[in-house]
Amino acid sequence: QQLALRASGDDAARRVSEAEAAWLAAGLPLRAAELHGELASRDGPDAAQHARRAIALARAVGDASARGALVERMRALFPRDTTLLALAVQLTEERDVRQAFELAQRLSQLAPADAGYHREVARLAEATGHGLRALDEYLWLWRRDHLARDRQRALELARQNWDLSVVRELLEVEDRRPRRRPRKGC
Repeated sequence: QQLALRASGDDAARRVSEAEAAWLAAGLPLRAAELHGELASRDGPDAAQHARRAIALARAVGDASARGALVERMRALFPRDTTLLALAVQLTEERDVRQAFELAQRLSQLAPADAGYHREVARLAEATGHGLRALDEYLWLWRRDHLARDRQRALELARQNWDLSVVRELLEVEDRRPRRRPRKGC
């Protein structure tokens, strides 16, 4: 591992790959993840890539506290990296859905135009009992993309939460839709 950390240039990528493979072959994914974590902490052109790889490798780590600490360390290094944060949401959801919901909200704030992140917030909001937040997200998705599934889920949540103005809005859309006339037979 020390050789991989000290190497530079084209040799560095090969040595890092070899060290990672050796740690994984030895059944020590945390050490492989920590190698990438160490490289991420150094200012370099590939630092964010190493942080992402560290989080990806952390999935195989059995120790939840060590995995969580590694994820937090990588997030602290690159707090505005949406790809890294999306990986952190996935990994965190496996152990703490509420924290994953908080991370997903942050992710949605960093990339407010990304419908996939809003969908993730909506899903996690429902999983954590935040029905009104889920309703807001499904409404946003429906108003943006006009997908029937988003409208349907927003309508269900609006009814559950007695939000009659939203129920009315969503039902009026259905009433305004042009009706297809049956074709006359030949």
